[in-house]
Amino acid sequence: MGDWKQAIALARFELRHSKKALITSGLMLIVYSFFIIESTSAYLENWFMLFDLLFLITIGVAAMWAKPKTFRLEKSDDNSFKKSYFVMLYQLPIRKEVLIKNLFVIYFVYSIPFHALFLISIYAFSGTMQSFMTLPEYIAFFIIWMSFGIYWGVMYPIADLGEVTKSSTFKLWLYIALFLAFVVGVFLLFNQYTGQGIVYWTMVVAKKWPLLSSILSIIAAYLGTTLALRRATKKIKQIDY
Repeated sequence: MGDWKQAIALARFELRHSKKALITSGLMLIVYSFFIIESTSAYLENWFMLFDLLFLITIGVAAMWAKPKTFRLEKSDDNSFKKSYFVMLYQLPIRKEVLIKNLFVIYFVYSIPFHALFLISIYAFSGTMQSFMTLPEYIAFFIIWMSFGIYWGVMYPIADLGEVTKSSTFKLWLYIALFLAFVVGVFLLFNQYTGQGIVYWTMVVAKKWPLLSSILSIIAAYLGTTLALRRATKKIKQIDY
């Protein structure tokens, strides 16, 4: 617990200098929530990929888009990517475990309120969702996606440690484009064989097995965070700061 307390104290500095980013994040939340709320009825009647895509973007990446440039990865002369702020912290007499947990704290502060408000607003303002799922069922759906935001999102603190790559910028963008094409392909195949989208089937799972799906999701979030902390501990030793 001592490391986490120190990490929280350390994270406060970055968060105090990220107020504009948090406001921007709030504005983004309104836009994403409005689209999902307004299109829920159409999505349940006839699947369309944009709903699934925007839903996954909101839970998977949107919360981190608003981070100030000062606290983002930057390309160095040696073709690696590092955060200058983190490099500065690394030079101080702060335990590596605290530095790592500081990155996790920052991710959780950005993402957990963002995801929670997004999911709560859908049920609060969508009559279609209220008709389709009871409150206990939606709580299970809420837990499934909050947990996903954790066990998927913990890759961001790991990435914020820095990246050492020999690939050119062109290759990096090519890999990103191929990954996005893969994601779209998965969406299309999923719909082709099931007739619905990924978000819809998580609703079905939450309706049929609310307790089991909630427990498994929480376990996945815990294991994902634990494994990510171990991975980060190994990675910080491999990067020359």
